[in-house]
Amino acid sequence: MVCDYTDLVCDYTDLVCDYTKPVDHLKIYFSEQMNTCEYCDVSFTTNQSLKRHYGRCKEKEKRNLIVHYHSQIEKYEKQLQEQRDHYEKQLQEQRDQYEKQLQEQRDQHEKETRLIKEQLSEFKNQIFEIAKQPKTNVTNHTTQTTQTHNNRNTNIINQLAIYDLTQDQITQLLAQHYNLDTFHGGPEEIAKLAARLLLTDPQTQKPKVACTDISRKNFKYVDEEQEVQVDPGFQKTHDLIKEPLSKANIRVYVEDLNNDDRYRDQWRKNEDFISDRTGFSDKMIKWMV
Repeated sequence: MVCDYTDLVCDYTDLVCDYTKPVDHLKIYFSEQMNTCEYCDVSFTTNQSLKRHYGRCKEKEKRNLIVHYHSQIEKYEKQLQEQRDHYEKQLQEQRDQYEKQLQEQRDQHEKETRLIKEQLSEFKNQIFEIAKQPKTNVTNHTTQTTQTHNNRNTNIINQLAIYDLTQDQITQLLAQHYNLDTFHGGPEEIAKLAARLLLTDPQTQKPKVACTDISRKNFKYVDEEQEVQVDPGFQKTHDLIKEPLSKANIRVYVEDLNNDDRYRDQWRKNEDFISDRTGFSDKMIKWMV
């Protein structure tokens, strides 16, 4: 754009002035700079034109919508967080309540279990005392031990070695003979070891305990006074050997197998068998015959 003043160039627009006076050009330039839309950067020569433009500026509508949506999003996020906190609080209260109820039930169950075990132990002791009493025939109100009973006791005394078991003695024997083969052999090998090592006299090879009534699991032994005693259900003998066996089992698992998780199931299987008097006595009968 060229005017009469061809050598006059605007310092702000780099245009050659097309006005007769450069002041007029500068007025228009600065007026446009002062009346520029803040949303779309369009310039106007008058403030009135700018105001009319604001009424239909699309960028302004977009920006207002964005501000509105951001405001709504913040509002909804706040509501959502409040609901989440409320539900988490309710959930935690319910969890605490259920855990409290569960603990109360667990305590009650343990209490009932202890009571049942105490009653069971008392019944076992009563049975044990009853079974120790010899069978008798009553004639004319006079109790006489039958000849059959005497003969049977004599046979038992001749067949059995003296029942001289102690836990210290059992512990020493297991320290020498309860090894990895016994551990991996499980209940079968443990019962075999108990019958042939713990319950057999090493010199005479006679058993120290005999099952005289398999159906009732009635065991008998000869005490140090040469008297035949009854061990109903294998209770006395099992109580004597289960703790040393359990210690030997854990010793092999910890010392020889270094607590290897691969053998944890075998260790637990052995422990369950050792602590189960009924299952243990069943296996022992097989190796005592």
